[in-house]
Amino acid sequence: MDKLINNHNVTILKHNSKLEISLIDQEKYLVLINDKSKEKYDLDFTVNNKFTKLFIADISSLNLNCNIKFNFLNESAKIYLYMASLTEQKFSKNFKIHAYHDKKQTISDLHIYGVAKDESSINVICKSEIKEGSIDSETHQEIRLTILDKTSKASSDPILIIDENEIMASHANAIGMLDREQIFYLQSRGLSYDNAKNLIINGFFKPIIDEFNNYNVQENIMTKLERV
Repeated sequence: MDKLINNHNVTILKHNSKLEISLIDQEKYLVLINDKSKEKYDLDFTVNNKFTKLFIADISSLNLNCNIKFNFLNESAKIYLYMASLTEQKFSKNFKIHAYHDKKQTISDLHIYGVAKDESSINVICKSEIKEGSIDSETHQEIRLTILDKTSKASSDPILIIDENEIMASHANAIGMLDREQIFYLQSRGLSYDNAKNLIINGFFKPIIDEFNNYNVQENIMTKLERV
């Protein structure tokens, strides 16, 4: 397993299949998955900040299995995750996300967005685990998966495992086709159906592009989205 303790805030995954990433003194961090060869990634994050924003952008063209785990090093550590994934060309992607709370007053706020098209499939399992004694901890999940055509599939499984009473926990889960009202509104503003669809897809990745003023990151993501 490769261990990365990085003072920079961007990692582009192309070769490593296993990484330990210590988010030491990182207010924000980005992992960009843009590969055509590796099919499995294990990402272990150690969180010790009062607040860290983690962004994961998956624009890879392959069958992907990705395991993501959050471990809290200190009390009062907080992780905010924003993840966006695009699946196409008959590929299948499986994500397992695990927030493991074993310290007091730790918070995980997890937002996962996925798009599937062209006979592809995406599956997300999101598990938040709060152990006994982790009082005043919080975990919140939001999973939203969008299917662009009838040949593609999406599934999700939000899991809460709670062994402590004095906590807060919630989850929101939605799977569906593109919002017809959004499409209709954008078309009424003069956009074609394809342009309206692409604008909505781009919206899932826009928070990542806006957050990181990094030419390499922006070029990788925009080049991929232009071909959707």
